[in-house]
Amino acid sequence: MRSIAQKEGFEIRTAKGSCKWLQDNVTFIEQDKKPFMLTRDSAVVDNFVINSKKFNIPQAYSLNYVVGGNSFIGKTSDGERWMLVGEDEIDHTGKATIGKTYNIKMKNIHSIPQQNYHLDMFLRPLGYPFVLVDSPVLTKKKLSQMELSENRSDLITLQRDFYDYEENRQRDFASHSKVIKALKKAGFIPIEIAGVYGRNINFMNAIVNKRPSGAISYITNSSVCESPFVSKIEEEFKADLMQKVPFCNKVYFVSGPIEENGENYLMYQLGTFGGGLHCMTVEEPNFDVWG
Repeated sequence: MRSIAQKEGFEIRTAKGSCKWLQDNVTFIEQDKKPFMLTRDSAVVDNFVINSKKFNIPQAYSLNYVVGGNSFIGKTSDGERWMLVGEDEIDHTGKATIGKTYNIKMKNIHSIPQQNYHLDMFLRPLGYPFVLVDSPVLTKKKLSQMELSENRSDLITLQRDFYDYEENRQRDFASHSKVIKALKKAGFIPIEIAGVYGRNINFMNAIVNKRPSGAISYITNSSVCESPFVSKIEEEFKADLMQKVPFCNKVYFVSGPIEENGENYLMYQLGTFGGGLHCMTVEEPNFDVWG
């Protein structure tokens, strides 16, 4: 990530603490045209909060905090703030309370069906009004078209993992077609892509960096592992993304070391704990170019 940050021109700040999933516990919002940090639980993010003080970032603990992994905030082209919120959060907190806490008009708070337990596991805003959405239908199509001859064992394992994962997801969560419908109703333009290949391969759980030119870079979890076949899945996603999103001109995959089971670190985190790169980070946006 530090190497990517140097190339992309943003800063990485780190802090040791008891909370691995920063995205769910910390959110930067704009207050008086400056960054302001809302926290879900001051005890869990204590070390991060303490570190933030040296950067002169004010913060507050809020009982009405919306889980960061289950929400996205941005601005429309005319500068109005919008918020995509998983319907679980809406049901728990209510639009009026969320609007007051985050200083967002109720009309701009949009409830999104839970295609998975958090929004950042299946969709990623790319800059208003475009939103990348995982399509299990497209993933199934990809898997059915992959060459069996040289990679039979790895492909069968990948297919089995995906179908097991998808069977459980369909039982517990909403269809991607409902998500597409909700986004369109809210005025967004959904872009469907094959982005999730099972528990440990998730390209939707990502960070987006907008450059001064307006182009974006996409930073996500890697599929590189001991299997050369599975390792190439990320290149398939990259080709799809750059074809479907012309204003994305750079894609980065973050892996970490290879674990004992042959997966890279982030694949292991996704498969074992259900969280990846986006879950472990929290973005402090440049509010002047926020989309």
